[in-house]
Amino acid sequence: MRPARLTFLALILATSTAGCAGNSTGALPAAGTSGISGSGSIVGIGTKLNVQEIQQQLLKQIKAHTFPLASLRRQPLSPEQARTGQALLGYLHSLGPHGTSNSIGKPGGFGFHTQSGGPYTGIFALDNAYDTSQFGLIAPTARTSTILAPGEIAPNGTCFITYVSYKGNGPTVKPPIPATFANSFVTFDVCNKAASFSISLPSPYALQQGNGPPMIASFTQGIGSVPCSPCDWFTHLYNWSTGSFDQTGFQTGVSSLTFGGSLYYDDLARGPCPPLPPLSSHYISLYNPTTVSLDLLAPSMNGGTYFTAFAPPDTSKQTCFANDGRISPFYTVSHDNSDWQVSMSFP
Repeated sequence: MRPARLTFLALILATSTAGCAGNSTGALPAAGTSGISGSGSIVGIGTKLNVQEIQQQLLKQIKAHTFPLASLRRQPLSPEQARTGQALLGYLHSLGPHGTSNSIGKPGGFGFHTQSGGPYTGIFALDNAYDTSQFGLIAPTARTSTILAPGEIAPNGTCFITYVSYKGNGPTVKPPIPATFANSFVTFDVCNKAASFSISLPSPYALQQGNGPPMIASFTQGIGSVPCSPCDWFTHLYNWSTGSFDQTGFQTGVSSLTFGGSLYYDDLARGPCPPLPPLSSHYISLYNPTTVSLDLLAPSMNGGTYFTAFAPPDTSKQTCFANDGRISPFYTVSHDNSDWQVSMSFP
């Protein structure tokens, strides 16, 4: 039997910006203020989200060191979820100690590359997160299929990888079991895997945009030396009811993931590609603790000393994500590396 296909869209180390300009579809609004680089608004179906206000609130809480603890139900990862998280971590480690460009040309490998090290110890993103009434991952067999997207990785030794998880099991005949779906927001603790947890979707931290997908604003931050040795790592989610960020996770340590990232990853059972709604990440920004700023991801950052790039997939090795416009989803990168989308058609 053919092994499960693994696909990865991530921010990893690069020393050049080749390929960054490709797939550009537009420019961001004018740069904002108060330590926010290039922030503006994103329009959903029926709702306009002011991302600049969200980021300003985040910086205000960082400066005041005030993050209330989230009053949400955390669930330990199931053995299956833990195996999936471990597989994702293994894939990241396979890219090398600094996420080097040896991922280019690997089966299923494509995505961003950002420089390892540098001044950044945090990542912010606005990601869509469907509940099971809006999207259920169709699995062709009883074997579990999983998509982790979007997901975010802070640079410089993060203890946390956060991602939206879509899991589906196909029906069985003997015994007769119907297809099942499970959607959640996962915090995978790289430094202490046993402390990983998930939040079921729908969640109060996912804002429904009219008829569009719910959105989650997340922030992972490391406090300590740069690079960490170790750091205190925190995860935060924006509470749409209170208009502020809540603390959802804490861990002290340092991992070997010196690069950062925004990822698409899947582990699909053998069979046809599942129909997908748009899976996307917006306004990806790295946190600079020295300047207390959120810097929008761009090909060149921090005064030209920090670089990011996009490595296109090797479509000859893709079985599902070949940019062909027929049966396979498209990948789209826009806004100078700070936005990406996987969808069944061009946006």
